[in-house]
Amino acid sequence: MEDTKSIMALIIKRLFQFAFILLIAFTCALPLSAKANNKVYLLAVSACPPWKNEQFVENAKEYKLKLTLNSINSCKNTVDLMSKALSYHYNIPKKNIYELINKEATFKNLHRVFVTLRKKLTNQDQLIVYFALHGTEFNIEGVEHELLLLWSDEFPSNLFTAYVNNQAIETINVIKALKEIPAGSKLLILESCYSGFGTKNFINNKDGLTIIASSEANQPSNFSQNFNYPLFSKIFALELLSSPKSDSLTKIFAVTKMQVEVDVKKICKEHVKLMHEGGVKHNPCRQVPQLVTGW
Repeated sequence: MEDTKSIMALIIKRLFQFAFILLIAFTCALPLSAKANNKVYLLAVSACPPWKNEQFVENAKEYKLKLTLNSINSCKNTVDLMSKALSYHYNIPKKNIYELINKEATFKNLHRVFVTLRKKLTNQDQLIVYFALHGTEFNIEGVEHELLLLWSDEFPSNLFTAYVNNQAIETINVIKALKEIPAGSKLLILESCYSGFGTKNFINNKDGLTIIASSEANQPSNFSQNFNYPLFSKIFALELLSSPKSDSLTKIFAVTKMQVEVDVKKICKEHVKLMHEGGVKHNPCRQVPQLVTGW
């Protein structure tokens, strides 16, 4: 009788231990399961307006030729590459990808997509927004801001007018619009000159928004060697495609940042010559991508 009781007690003890192990395993798996089931959405926006190749002086034929031959399709190519890389690494279904390229990259269309995302997403979703736009500094009452220029047929010589006419958006307003979308986590990737303004405006933010900028606030963002992709986006996309899906955003960014700083030095001399011939006085020899994370 005593032996039977001992056996029963041992069985009950083992059952409790097994149940406890299952409970721990289930609890530990919850975040992974929840993350795997979350819907991920992507909005990619890029504009290569016709005036971008025409604002350089006539004698800069080599620079204009390189830009014209390679950047005509660079916006579409860049969005294609980034969409492919991000959808691969984050398992984004095609139906969840929104793209606004060239003539579609208008304030009206951008507002429409933001409204859709605001209505559609919940705190169980993740949102990635990628902008590859011409960035320029804009001074308002002595304070520097960054404007991202959307599609327009002619170069907006008066930036304030372009801003008022919705041909340009301010980085800080993009951040404010993202805050209104109820996704659980949001990633904003800014590929533009002076894009570090985005990270400056975000330093004290606690809204679960991560911002990646292709350069610091006072730096241009370079094209790659052959001018067919923005340098940062090309390297970042290739890292996303080649890295294990288990690699964190922070790790992938760190590798990308290091490679951008190396490649900038390689292309510096040629780009300085071509850009200065084209009347562009930026110094392309330093480009340091930025990351402020809540992802």
